[in-house]
Amino acid sequence: MVRVLARSLVKVVSSVLGQEFAASRTSSVSLPSMYYAMKNSLEGKLYKDYVFAVDKWPDYTAVMGADRTEDMEPSILVFHWNDDEGLRTLLKDDNLFNWKKFFFVRSIPVSGIPIFEEAFKDKGAVIAQTVKTHMVSYLSDTAPAAGSVAIDDVTVGPISPEHCQLVNETWDYGWEGAEDLIRHQMATFISGCVKDRHGKPLSWVIGDQYGESNFGFTLPEHRRKGYYYMAKRYYIQKCLEAGHAIFADVAEGNEASLNAHKKLGYIFDEEPDTAYFFVNMTNV
Repeated sequence: MVRVLARSLVKVVSSVLGQEFAASRTSSVSLPSMYYAMKNSLEGKLYKDYVFAVDKWPDYTAVMGADRTEDMEPSILVFHWNDDEGLRTLLKDDNLFNWKKFFFVRSIPVSGIPIFEEAFKDKGAVIAQTVKTHMVSYLSDTAPAAGSVAIDDVTVGPISPEHCQLVNETWDYGWEGAEDLIRHQMATFISGCVKDRHGKPLSWVIGDQYGESNFGFTLPEHRRKGYYYMAKRYYIQKCLEAGHAIFADVAEGNEASLNAHKKLGYIFDEEPDTAYFFVNMTNV
């Protein structure tokens, strides 16, 4: 029977997942997002409250997290599972989530795509878009070497939340109303940003509540100057200092980003290993 987790049980599951993640940073593409969602929930760092549930207790095989948003706001769902039947149990439950609203499912292994497609079809939920990505991981305990950068009187540091509109406008998955979410990520989590002498952001990367670096972008007129490398290197340094795992998702076909991450020392599979769903949305 599906069980919604009280805070005390979220602590238990989070501890188990943390041990699993520490043992192998690349064991499962769904594990990091779930672990950090639980960790940040317990630390009060999530943008919206989350409800977590398992397929059964105590011998659970699948975990689900869903944020508590209004019906007109998109929700973000995370899943981690070791058994397909456990995942199906969660997806069949009609009390955990309003499957008719619009939502994202993030960071699932590509092998799980057919299970989600079947479940959404059964519920009448419409998949607007499926995005495959490469999970890229930085496993070194030292930061990358300083790169060759065209320094034009720039500085590097965290990005200020006052620039949330710019980040939303340049984010591939931004939407109207996302600025509050982005502002929260900028104010709460590690970021790296190259700015000109007037403080204008030129290139940036921002950690999100699921533990990964996100929102990466360089203004077109400032590309090929080494600024993204500079911003990402700063981000990596700060993550290492904080003991934070370093990973990200790069969309299939984004060779420029994959090459940039390879240059920084990230590792990843040659074929996409991760997928995202955009469900019940009409504007993607």
